[in-house]
Amino acid sequence: MTKKRLVLLLVLVLIFPASLFAKPNTTYVLGTLKNSSLKLVYEDVSINTYKAYNTNYIAIADLKKLGCIITNNNNTINISAPLKTTLSTASAISVNLKPFKFYNGTVQLGNMFTQSITCDERTFIPLAALRQFGTLAIYGDVCKFIPGQTLPVVATETKLKNFSNEHLNISLLDLYWKDEAIIKESNYALKSGEVLSRTPQVNDKDTLYLATIVESVAGNTISYNNSSYLGQLDTTLLKEYSHQKQASRVITNYGDTITANQLSTIENAINNKSLSSPTKYLIWTRIDEQRTYIFEGSKNNWKLIKSFICSTGRDSTPTPKGTFALTYKVPSFGQNKGYCCKYAFGFIGTNYLYHSIIYDKTGTYLLENKGVLGQKASQGCIRFSVENAKWFYDNMISGSTVYIS
Repeated sequence: MTKKRLVLLLVLVLIFPASLFAKPNTTYVLGTLKNSSLKLVYEDVSINTYKAYNTNYIAIADLKKLGCIITNNNNTINISAPLKTTLSTASAISVNLKPFKFYNGTVQLGNMFTQSITCDERTFIPLAALRQFGTLAIYGDVCKFIPGQTLPVVATETKLKNFSNEHLNISLLDLYWKDEAIIKESNYALKSGEVLSRTPQVNDKDTLYLATIVESVAGNTISYNNSSYLGQLDTTLLKEYSHQKQASRVITNYGDTITANQLSTIENAINNKSLSSPTKYLIWTRIDEQRTYIFEGSKNNWKLIKSFICSTGRDSTPTPKGTFALTYKVPSFGQNKGYCCKYAFGFIGTNYLYHSIIYDKTGTYLLENKGVLGQKASQGCIRFSVENAKWFYDNMISGSTVYIS
């Protein structure tokens, strides 16, 4: 039995490479992993489980204590069914409970590609996914694992393989998420050893592929039915994923790019300052961010309309902080000194202005090291790209409040 499973595991690695699997965005922090009172028990082995929203998870490294064979090749983890003959007496791993994310890789658990998360450099899978290998019987705080048959079927979003020596009728569930669960059922009849290419049930880059679950298998000697989503569909966790995805959505019509989350944060921050302006515009330059934000509206009701990367004064020639007002504007200045700043709008007399990056006196060639944006670089003025400086010049109104912090 052990040799057969090792051979099967090797075949899975070769037939189902990582490139076939759709991956979630792994930059989103989805919550903080917690300890669970539930213990997974198999024979005389007891393993800790962890809680992420409504789902219990188990560390993949701890599955070795159950006799699972685990391989990891370029972030593709393959996990075989537990083998009673190879139970480990090693101590359980230690996990520091920290924020968790989706795993930056793929995990093939027997015949299923499973959803997985990472925390403290450990990878975890839903405890319920172990139903692929048998029964989970829960009694209070004990979850007893009872081994079952190992199905000779492997399914992913794009492939289906019958490893048995008989004809099989197979039902699959493809699970997706896009603001809500999308569940697609499909049925197949495969001959012995047949490999079938599958077309993804949902082909949308904004939709998250979760897992393909074997719902039922029927043959001459095989009968399997599964009525569980195997821990793959925690709607609370996935709603948080949707929220993070929406918050990180890049908005491109605000001058320089900004995310939806940043936009909301900036608007809340400025409105909490109770700043007013005699015009419908308010300008906020944040020296710590090297960003200038332009708002439209009124006191406590400012809406961001532009976000510009800028360069403020160097530490030796800092941009003054405080509340000021736009004064006058000139198409350009500096030609008599051998340079050209375009689209200039002053906010403290003639000494401090918003203007473009710096060109030669003809306004044609950018002067060396004078096109720096996103870091302190000027003698106190605030630089924009030429496009942003022109927008500022064309649209801002004298008297508008300027707040620099």
